Amino acid sequence: MITYFTDRVRVYSGVPGKCKNHFLNQIKTRNKEQELFANLLDGLIKGKYWSISVLGTVGNGKTTLACAAVNEWNDIHYFYEEGAYYTTQGDLITEYKDTFNDESRFTEAQVFNRYARKAKLLVIDELNPKDWTDFNKNVIQKILTERYANDRRTVLIGNLESKDFKAMFDPHIISRLREGATIYMVEPDMRTSL
Repeated sequence: MITYFTDRVRVYSGVPGKCKNHFLNQIKTRNKEQELFANLLDGLIKGKYWSISVLGTVGNGKTTLACAAVNEWNDIHYFYEEGAYYTTQGDLITEYKDTFNDESRFTEAQVFNRYARKAKLLVIDELNPKDWTDFNKNVIQKILTERYANDRRTVLIGNLESKDFKAMFDPHIISRLREGATIYMVEPDMRTSL
């Protein structure tokens, strides 16, 4: 994870180093799915959507484009106290559970506040039903409920089919996500031809 710098302010973004120099307005999309996702992300940044749910297969650019949107947001909105964040389901839950340790730097309330309220745009990647305990579900649903109530822009990414994604959340969360956009990216894996 990196700390993202603009010439004006230092903003922790969580964007992996591999994506630190990607910006939405500079990425050349490779297919219609990527082009649609890039356009949806541009709409999200401009306030057209409160959320985007991105589902599909691996290796087709979901994470790269979402990280580019985080970088773009932090570059455009440098004056905000808090910017955009990228995290994964696993990292978010680990950070949350770490607060239960007496030696934790942060309280549970501080971690919740960072992801639920302060992040103006939040990307939660690698949603995975195999690691979906009741605890994980409750934490992420609580964050999504607060983000929805305060119109905080949110991107959810998973290498999932729609039915598996819907099974992860309670009906009220799925209903709220329907107010946003959903895209399925199923192009073949672009990383390798093993």
